[in-house]
Amino acid sequence: MKQFKDILGNFWGFTLAFILPGMAALYGVSLWSFHVEQAVSKFIESPTVIFFLLLVLGATVLGIQMSILSWVFYEIILFRVLLMKSVDMVELEFSDKFADNRSLIREPYRYYQFLGGMSFVMPLFFVAFFKSGIMIVDRELMSSFWALLAMMVMELATICAAVSFYRSFIYRASHLLKKENAFFSKVDQKPNKEYFFSA
Repeated sequence: MKQFKDILGNFWGFTLAFILPGMAALYGVSLWSFHVEQAVSKFIESPTVIFFLLLVLGATVLGIQMSILSWVFYEIILFRVLLMKSVDMVELEFSDKFADNRSLIREPYRYYQFLGGMSFVMPLFFVAFFKSGIMIVDRELMSSFWALLAMMVMELATICAAVSFYRSFIYRASHLLKKENAFFSKVDQKPNKEYFFSA
């Protein structure tokens, strides 16, 4: 039963981290590329197993590319001080003493990967919608302003959520590893408020 839960958890984590952002990115690209739009439309009109697998593989590739962008922007540029060492990641993933708490660490990281990927995908939709006039009612300036404002709020909320989940992952990992971090006063205490806006 535990093994089944692990398999199910890994599958959901992979879907959340790579496939869902990849699917969104694939649709976003179809708004810009005629050939991709044709391929997506063809699958919707006459879906087949082979074509579905090809779409999933394509979405997975795009999802992995999104995770690379997230890693560079969030982990390398934005929060370089929080970047965990490879040896710590290996210990968390493979050490038997963390087996019972592994899902608690993976969960916020998977949500961070999803939201981080979506923060790069959403501008594809926004620009495409404005380009096609979908988000502009009667081409009025005020309608354009409110649509743009709503998009900016959505994008900012997505970035903030990704940051929050990433910080939550680091806090939990640091707590289990019993290692101090610049963003935390002590590993057995709450995060420093000036750095951490959600535990």
